[in-house]
Formats: sequence, structure tokens, C-alpha cells
Amino acid sequence: MEYEELNEFVQKVKAREITNFEPYFQNQNQDQLRRLKQICILHGAYQEAYLDWASDGRDTWIQHMLAKHGYCLDTLIQAEDTYVRESALEQIFDSL
Repeated sequence: MEYEELNEFVQKVKAREITNFEPYFQNQNQDQLRRLKQICILHGAYQEAYLDWASDGRDTWIQHMLAKHGYCLDTLIQAEDTYVRESALEQIFDSL
């Protein structure tokens, strides 16, 4: 995904213009997927995918981002990665 395409994606996410995210996530490499996921998490977009992302232990960075933004805490509290679990606990305690 080129810079212009990525910038356009960000603008559409911010404006809540995207209703089908699947085409954006197809045929992307791991770095591009991570970037798209990060944008979605930061803007609270495509939340229907968060549980899948939280359950995927291969990308602890995305799991940590989800936890830090308060998403999928019930799932992330059980993550294999200690840092992800700590981030989820921190969010739970901060919300009390």
C-alpha cells in the first residue's frame, strides 16, 4: 500500500466512510496489515475484527494496542504474552 493509499485510508476511517474493510486488508504483507490494524484501533474502526486480532497470539504488538485502548480485555487478560496481560490488567484496574 503506497503512502497516498494509506493516507486515503486514514482519512476515510476518520470520516467513518468505510463500511466494508475486507478489501483493504486483502493482499497485504504483515507490515501493511499491522499498519491498517493500528489505524483502525486508534480510530475505533472495524471493531468487529478486534476479537480475532486479540485472539491471534502471533502479533503481540496489536494485542497490546487493543489492551491499551480498552478493547477485548476479557480475551487479552488470558494472552500468552506477559506484557499484553499486564496491559489488560492495567486497563481493568484503571476503569474501577
